[in-house]
Parts: sequence; structure tokens; C-alpha cells
Amino acid sequence: MDLGCGGGIDVILAAHRVGPQGRVVGIDFTPQMIERARETVATADLRDRSIELRRVEDMAETKLPDGSADVVISNCVINLCPDKDAVYREAFRVLRLGGRRSLTSLSPGTSTPSSRRASVRPGRDVSAGLSRKTSISRP
Repeated sequence: MDLGCGGGIDVILAAHRVGPQGRVVGIDFTPQMIERARETVATADLRDRSIELRRVEDMAETKLPDGSADVVISNCVINLCPDKDAVYREAFRVLRLGGRRSLTSLSPGTSTPSSRRASVRPGRDVSAGLSRKTSISRP
């Protein structure tokens, strides 16, 4: 599952990883981004893959079954959600036990430690200013 699938690039990458036996679900707020993702996926020649793109009003309510995702990804969309904790809870609810997640989000007011800033390679390290969310646990 890709929370905030945007134009669909990560959906395509995930579809290549899961192969014809897997399933990818891309979720976004806006119909415009879902349409863009559909167009992008259509040009990627992935007709043999199970790809679902769905629009949701609230990222905290994906309506996917509990434990239905082997992997949950989100690249900097959680910061756009008013109830970030609810979105993290939803991501962990959908994630199967033992599943993997890659959830990144910019947090306003978070400073990057000077030790980390010194090692940042511009254009390569997008996580330099990201905060880590460590207090979320599976319900």
C-alpha cells in the first residue's frame, strides 16, 4: 500500500517488485492525483499486475482489511494530514504482522542534528530533515 501515491511512480516500482502474483494499492486525497497515477501506470505496460488506485477523504480511513498489506510506504504525505497519529495507526492496522514499512514525513519545527547535517549529500539524502516516529505501536 502506498499512502499518498501521487503520480504513481512508487506504485509502478512496487508493481515491478511484487510481480504478477502480487497486488499494489495506491491511495491519494485528490481525484487529480489518482487520474495522474492511472495515466502513469497505463504507460508502464503493467497489464499483468493487480494495481488498485483509490481516492480517500482521509488517509486514516483506507477501508482496507486489517493485516492486508505486506508493505506500507508513504513518502512525505503524512505531514499534510491533520491527524498524523491516526494515519500512523491506520498504516500499522493495515500492515500484516511481520510486514515492512517505510513511512517518511517532514515535521515542521524539527531540527536536524548538526552531525546529520554535516553528512548530507544534496540531491541524495531526502531524509536529512525527517523526524522519526517511534511511539507508534500496533494496536
